[in-house]
Amino acid sequence: MAPIFSPSSSSLNPSSLLPPDFIRHTASGLSSAARSSGRLIWRRSKCKNQNSAIGHYSPEGHEPIYLGGELLGSGRREALVEMTVTAFYFPAMASGAAPLQKGQSKGAISALKRAVMGSPCQPQQVHVSVVGRDHMRVTWITVDKQVPSTVEYGKEPGRYEDKATGEHTSYKFMSYTSGKIHHVKIGPLDPDTTYYYTCGGHAAEFFLKTPPATFPVEFAVVGDLGRTSQTKLNLEHVNRSNYDVFLLPGDLSYADCDQPSWDKFGLLVEPLASSRPWMVTEGNHEMECIFVRGSNVFKAYNARWRMPYEESGSPSNLYYSFDVAGAHVVMLGSYAEFMPRSAQHRWLINDLARVDRKRTPWLIVCLHDPWYNTNYAHSGEGEDMRKAMEGLLYKARVDVVFAGHVHAYERFTRVYNNNTDPRGPVYITIGTGGNHEGLELNFKTPASRLSLYREAQHGHGRLRIVDERRAHWSWHRINDSEEQPADEVWLDNLASGSSVDEVLIN
Repeated sequence: MAPIFSPSSSSLNPSSLLPPDFIRHTASGLSSAARSSGRLIWRRSKCKNQNSAIGHYSPEGHEPIYLGGELLGSGRREALVEMTVTAFYFPAMASGAAPLQKGQSKGAISALKRAVMGSPCQPQQVHVSVVGRDHMRVTWITVDKQVPSTVEYGKEPGRYEDKATGEHTSYKFMSYTSGKIHHVKIGPLDPDTTYYYTCGGHAAEFFLKTPPATFPVEFAVVGDLGRTSQTKLNLEHVNRSNYDVFLLPGDLSYADCDQPSWDKFGLLVEPLASSRPWMVTEGNHEMECIFVRGSNVFKAYNARWRMPYEESGSPSNLYYSFDVAGAHVVMLGSYAEFMPRSAQHRWLINDLARVDRKRTPWLIVCLHDPWYNTNYAHSGEGEDMRKAMEGLLYKARVDVVFAGHVHAYERFTRVYNNNTDPRGPVYITIGTGGNHEGLELNFKTPASRLSLYREAQHGHGRLRIVDERRAHWSWHRINDSEEQPADEVWLDNLASGSSVDEVLIN
């Protein structure tokens, strides 16, 4: 006879739940005993002809058990819930999947749900981004073109008090046709708060954490990701940090016109990108047509990774800005027109003029092609943009500029017009995401006096802004421990009114 486990039980043996065992619960029977010892949450897919379901049972004093399979009973909450188990997760034990460790449950459960509940209306490639001060945009793709562009969300798992409706798009490139790409803006949301959400009425539940409204705030920064084993290791390293916002200065998927590569990239980054805002700008590997500037050659990028350009007064998704806590972040487009009197140049002038350094004392810029670079790779490629825009950043007292493109790490002193200047930004190249092209090993020698640290390794950076005056930057190789960054520095804010200094730790 198939096992039946009781909600009043304080201990459960996961070995008794091997597929294809049959489990049974009466949802209406979860009375006082169940509430004191745990709870069962189950959701039925709303996709047509799809009867998959997820069970979530949390016995008191134990990590949750998550079950997935075919729902055989009624979809009404008070009815008998009968499920044929096809997969489950339990702490340190699993059947048909990797063990689930404490602290890693949410991402693993999300993966379980998608594996069990695969269907044309299943949300795929889910990612979130900041939109304004208290809203987020949820983006996902479905094969089923009839799925509504709706998001239900709330502060407790399985309880969604709010619902938002958005818009959708799709695109064609040669013989490829994308799925339905949904964009839904949710909010207003409370700062520094975890929300649980579902997409398009599907049963799979995701979660996101909103950024804080005040300091401290932490940015994870890395460019040139791709889809390799090194990329995966890098993202796992990032995920072990308690960051608030992910900054990606160009070269996301390395699709290079191969549209299915965008889908693979979206699936790879979903566990991170669905839970923290990912703010990106374009690189050369996002282009559908080589050596031609303009938004028309970024068809996939613009359709899949919509950023808050309209909210920041930009005419193009290739460049925009946003605020997080006390930081104003400008994402520039290295592959949009940037010369004086161009749309991007005019927008940047207006955007920087609107910055209130009392409200957002920190000013951060991301772009793809580095303006300062002592590596032989891509040497001089950012020079035209530097000449066109560096003066605007210097006048605005930008604190730090992040770039990608060169597959190595390099940190410069404060610079303006190729000279040390205490009022100039710190320039950091961090194209070290792990893409298939490999590392750029050849630095020019002797080293420039402007370059303070450089190495060709895969890794990521963390900018932790402590308050309105001080921030800590650290560079982490993927083979290093969390406690031992390879390079770190304290930065003083240029708008603080104090003398500018850099205190090198290692």
